[in-house]
Amino acid sequence: MLVAGCGGGDENGNGSATGSGAEPASSSKPGEGSGNGPPGETGEGVGIGKLKKTSMSKAQFVKRANAACGQEKSGRIAQMEAYALRHRKEGKPESELFADLTTTLLLPTVEAESLKIAALGAPMGEEKEIEAFLDAQQEGIEEVAAMPDIKTFEEFEAAFAKAGKLMKAYGVFVCDNGPAPPPPPGGVLPPSQRGGGGEKGGRKGNGE
Repeated sequence: MLVAGCGGGDENGNGSATGSGAEPASSSKPGEGSGNGPPGETGEGVGIGKLKKTSMSKAQFVKRANAACGQEKSGRIAQMEAYALRHRKEGKPESELFADLTTTLLLPTVEAESLKIAALGAPMGEEKEIEAFLDAQQEGIEEVAAMPDIKTFEEFEAAFAKAGKLMKAYGVFVCDNGPAPPPPPGGVLPPSQRGGGGEKGGRKGNGE
């Protein structure tokens, strides 16, 4: 799994993905909590609502959504390592460190991904499928936000298993924040089974 500004993208997915089409119902704002900015509190949800219908094709949507999620995820491992090092030096107990990382880096990134996907709007006739995985992602956000003592990536990823399955089925592999399936014996996962969710190796999404 694992970051930025707002603006339009072209049909090839260039540029950032934030635009019109989503109206956050909570205090969260598009781009808030993005991994490129200062860590912030999260967990209130992003209030996606109904998606704006657009004239883009499904292929264009998939490419733009994967680009948006890749932008949010990029550099997050380095940010987490820096955050952990800083707070270890301050004497923060390991038992509290991952919970704090979840609140300040992981959940804000997932929320920003949802907002950017919603801001793209939906291809005609595809609204229900896209809203389904965004709703499932919101459920995962709320589940993790209600876990003040979360300690592992496995717990975090498990909350996004449903959303990840729906996202991969639709083609937005990079946006998957759920657990990755185990690789076959002696082999590497095919692109159709790779998610963008984990910090572990082999989790890069294809998306094209």
